[in-house]
Amino acid sequence: MNGKARPDSTNMPDPQELPELFAQLSELPSDARAERLEAIRRVQPGLAARLDELLEASGSLGSFLARPLTPAPQLATLAPGESIGPYRIDAPIASGASGTVYRVHRASDAGGPPNALKVLHGTLHSDDALERFRREIEAVASLAHPGIVAFHESGVHEREGGSTPWLAMELVDHVGDVRRWARSQPLAERVRVVAEACDALAHAHANGVIHRDLKPANILVDRSGAPRLIDFGIVLASRPDAALMTRRRSLTPEGAIIGTLAYISPEQRDSSRKVDGRTDIYALGVVLCELCTGALPFRVGTDLASFAARIGERTGSEPESDIPHARRQDLAAIIMRAIDAEPDRRYRSAEAFAADLRLWLAGMPVHARTRGLLERARDWVTRTTRA
Repeated sequence: MNGKARPDSTNMPDPQELPELFAQLSELPSDARAERLEAIRRVQPGLAARLDELLEASGSLGSFLARPLTPAPQLATLAPGESIGPYRIDAPIASGASGTVYRVHRASDAGGPPNALKVLHGTLHSDDALERFRREIEAVASLAHPGIVAFHESGVHEREGGSTPWLAMELVDHVGDVRRWARSQPLAERVRVVAEACDALAHAHANGVIHRDLKPANILVDRSGAPRLIDFGIVLASRPDAALMTRRRSLTPEGAIIGTLAYISPEQRDSSRKVDGRTDIYALGVVLCELCTGALPFRVGTDLASFAARIGERTGSEPESDIPHARRQDLAAIIMRAIDAEPDRRYRSAEAFAADLRLWLAGMPVHARTRGLLERARDWVTRTTRA
């Protein structure tokens, strides 16, 4: 024995947890992600190699605001007192793959309320790139809903090598993202928060904006327990006549595959298929599954019994055994409908998704189960008729 300490394999992830581990790594800053990958590689090189492949693939698929057109070294963390646009830096809040978020004040109003300012990693090198950035910001600015973090303004920070985009928005006093918040919450609270997130999505869709990168990290929960959707930078004008589709060009072109792979819908993986608001319903359904079962749907199976068996296990205040079997099956049916591989079999709208969740919360029969019974009856009639 050479005396060198060996990594503790008992603390390493199981290969079956690949989707969930990939989602976690995707949200880490590059340095932290590399450190975590190296720790995995020392004990499970095969798993690390597969994660490398997935991360490399997802890194080439980002939207403009999530990953600007021209990669560039990340800006050094701005120090308190430095200025960017009309804002003065108070302190960094968080840093991720797409940019760094700071707590800021307007330089002209030091005593005013603080804001959040996101400085994107990357630069704009052309007028076309700047136009596309401004067009995407126009879509974000059109949203005004209590469940969506309010956007204030945007600009570019001129530096050697190009223009670095920044976005100023409301600073949310939050307790964490929805996944972290849910760990201490009973099942009904987790379902309620997803229903309220549906309300915010419905507003965005009504304004022609599709998020296309919904995941736990993009759903904050404020101190009142309300969800707040962030990073509506991955957008698509869903109405053909929308102003944002001028000359049929959008910042994230229709057909582009974007988003965190663990949460993106099947149609997002296929550039020949149309993407609409049902893509967001799929992603939010994956989030709901994760909050209710503690796992992504790819690990809990695709049948009603698999989902129902896992629902409610995560919370100590409402153990699975205390939830009636029929209610677990109803919630499982809602999840399965939201994440159906075929968009036409999902909820037709975010409003319909929210309505079924609220029926479940009220202890009433849900449409997802009714639809399943009707479809089975129709299939039986079809089979017997053909026979």
